[in-house]
Amino acid sequence: MIGVIVYWQEEATQGLGAKKLLSFYRLTAKAFGCTNLITIGKDTPECSDQEITYEKFSSLKEAAKAYSKAKIVVLSANRGAPLQEFKHPQDDVFYVIGNDYGDVPEGDLVGLKSRTSFINIPTPRSIPLWAHVALGIVLYGRQ
Repeated sequence: MIGVIVYWQEEATQGLGAKKLLSFYRLTAKAFGCTNLITIGKDTPECSDQEITYEKFSSLKEAAKAYSKAKIVVLSANRGAPLQEFKHPQDDVFYVIGNDYGDVPEGDLVGLKSRTSFINIPTPRSIPLWAHVALGIVLYGRQ
């Protein structure tokens, strides 16, 4: 099982539309063979897709409890192994990505450290990537 967990922030959808933004994550996950898509937060839109399981949770801890055997890989702007050096887990795994305005809150990882690793995408300039773009790059690197 390969899954994606997205921190949802309604403010991030301004001008784009929540369903459209969710479809960016959904289609990116599907393109690389992910089987699960989870959103964390309030006001997440509905998503129907027969090829990917979609779930909503109020917290990362709640999602991690539901998938207690899965490894967690956090995409970070400045922590962890560079993509080129990262060894992707072969077991069940969730790639966790913050929203377009920030990383996964450190406090949300308390109690999950033993099954969590971090990955980042080095860029020549310090310009942040859109979250769904970063997700696609990391999932491509998994191949």
